[in-house]
Amino acid sequence: MQGRFAENTPGGFICTAREYALRGDVDPFRLPRALRDVAFAGHGHDLDDSASYPRACLDVFQSGREQSRLFLTHREQVLAEVGLFFLGPHVPAPVRRKAAKDLFNALDNDGSLEAWERRQGCPAMMQMPPFAVGTDGEVFSLRAYQDSRRALTGEFTRRMPTLVAFVRAWLSLHKPDSEHKFALTAKSFFLQEAEGLSRAAKLAWSRLRGAGEITSLQHDGVVMVLSQGMTPTDACAALTEVCTAALGYAQPVEEKPFQFDPGESEDDRDSVADVDAL
Repeated sequence: MQGRFAENTPGGFICTAREYALRGDVDPFRLPRALRDVAFAGHGHDLDDSASYPRACLDVFQSGREQSRLFLTHREQVLAEVGLFFLGPHVPAPVRRKAAKDLFNALDNDGSLEAWERRQGCPAMMQMPPFAVGTDGEVFSLRAYQDSRRALTGEFTRRMPTLVAFVRAWLSLHKPDSEHKFALTAKSFFLQEAEGLSRAAKLAWSRLRGAGEITSLQHDGVVMVLSQGMTPTDACAALTEVCTAALGYAQPVEEKPFQFDPGESEDDRDSVADVDAL
């Protein structure tokens, strides 16, 4: 595998992936996101990686590279086109964008377009035709993107057999009903390593620069009260530089405004498919 991120896991060792609360314990990432926003609004800025999983996939894997590149290059147009096609112009643009983003998060975790359509209440089996993106005649296919994510999981299974075998054995022993998710679960934890390395880079930058106080750790971001004279734009630019250096590929950092959507949790935002598996 290529890239500095992949070099940190040469033997399949995962060191900085997400930690989940045990069943029955309170997990703040499972609470409605509105509560999180109420808690942190006014107590810092949410500085988060943009499209962490697709960027890691583009750096590490050969499968689906063209689809990953097209999506990342034309991300806002793709989200807008997909949201409009499936939900229609009567749905507000921000709602369409969130729904489309949820779809791509699900596809990145080997979810299906059909399952997302059912959740959104779309007519059964809508088939979105390929559409032009940008100004150079390039074409994006939603179906090709979905197929490429599954091919990517297959490549991961072949290239990191030790990690995959360990996860499968663990699931077989502790969660036999979820054993069939072994490849997807292993891939998800591998990609979470990119989140963890990026988060650690943000922590180191904050401590070395004295740029502000971190009030919360997110999956790949931080909530930070910036020091006087440091703007969110300045912080994002600096964090983009340090996270890119840590990962070995371009990883933009952006401020994500606090929003008050009572129906969305932090894990909903990321659509992590394996949370219930482990």
